[in-house]
Amino acid sequence: MIPNILENDYLKGNCVLFVGAGISARIKRNNGTNVPNWKELVNLLIDFIYSRDYISNDEKQELLSMVRDNKLIDVTQIIIDEIKESEFQAFLVDIFHDIEANDVIYPLICNMLFRAIITTNIDTLIEDAFQKYACEKIKVWTQNDINENLELFGERFLLKLHGTYERQNTVVLGTQGYLDSIYKNKIMIKLMESLLLSNTFLFIGYSMSDPDLNNILNYLNVISNSNNRIHYLAIEKGKIFSLEKKYLRKHKNIIILEYENKTGYHEGIIDLLNELKKRKSLKKYSEFTILLC
Repeated sequence: MIPNILENDYLKGNCVLFVGAGISARIKRNNGTNVPNWKELVNLLIDFIYSRDYISNDEKQELLSMVRDNKLIDVTQIIIDEIKESEFQAFLVDIFHDIEANDVIYPLICNMLFRAIITTNIDTLIEDAFQKYACEKIKVWTQNDINENLELFGERFLLKLHGTYERQNTVVLGTQGYLDSIYKNKIMIKLMESLLLSNTFLFIGYSMSDPDLNNILNYLNVISNSNNRIHYLAIEKGKIFSLEKKYLRKHKNIIILEYENKTGYHEGIIDLLNELKKRKSLKKYSEFTILLC
């Protein structure tokens, strides 16, 4: 069931899609593994620096313990402080190169009428999908590109909030990167304030244990200037407590949309997007019928 507010804003072109790592994780890499979510990426990064003697075994265990405590941003900052830039870039390329947007969700997203798409993913799956599936191309910016593209704000765009792996200087994974590129970035705040003023946000591909999500919700809540606009977060059924839903609704203006995940591939997100897309088709049919009458 699509909430009326979400449906109406989508039909008016006032809906922004926010995409998390759970969407990329639907894709298989050439070695047969899925594209890693953020926690898996940090674990791979720990293995990478350990294999190159940046840390001892005891330090590795300390980092893994921090990951279990969900201190992903802090762990990533520790690693970034230690590793050579060239080796960090090589790690990112090895993880994210040569993957294809060959899941059903990508042509679906590309052919929906979102005002904009924002992602915290650093892979290139969404922009690659637009090249492959979309009738209409989309502007692609990282957080470093906003200032020079503000005059194009009226067009549809894909904003890569954490940068893109192909340009290491744009990648935001550690604590300092968050502070500099998002929280202290006045142009970013201006852009987000403008989007929040007249658009409903729909979050997909996130879990409640994702510190990325918690940081983003806090960030948006602070800069929204208490406009009380409702936003929506798709969460797998049974993965959120009822009191947590009440808290998010009261303090973050977030309504939870629970979906089924019987197959392990979060098919409920596909159903949600298809239902939303169908509403646009039904509206066009209805308008056409009225014209005929």
